[in-house]
Amino acid sequence: MRRALRQVEAIGSVDVELLERNSTAGLVIERVLANLTDMAFDINCHVSRASSGRTPETFSESCEGAIRSGLIDRELASELMPADGPHHVVMQLCLDTEPEQVEAVVARALSAFQEFERRATEWAGRGDVV
Repeated sequence: MRRALRQVEAIGSVDVELLERNSTAGLVIERVLANLTDMAFDINCHVSRASSGRTPETFSESCEGAIRSGLIDRELASELMPADGPHHVVMQLCLDTEPEQVEAVVARALSAFQEFERRATEWAGRGDVV
């Protein structure tokens, strides 16, 4: 997860100028955001299984399990999966219709996944977890 975050961070500002100059940048970033969502789902599922014995089937269920285990709070869960859809899907839609919004979508996603990674690292370092 850290490596994927660093890859997107290294790109810098994902503004309209970048998207026009490098037509594949948006597609690559969208794919990395999708991978980050998959990684968060996998981590949440592992934590949920370890703490409750249940394996979530959806991202929302995995976040609920992660909340119950103390990995994340409800606020971070809503940032990981905003009401308007997964970050990578929102970004993909913005690429087609509102490229000026992509920068904000990417910044929000990075912030959420950076915080998730920080909390997951902290949670894994506790002595009472498996």
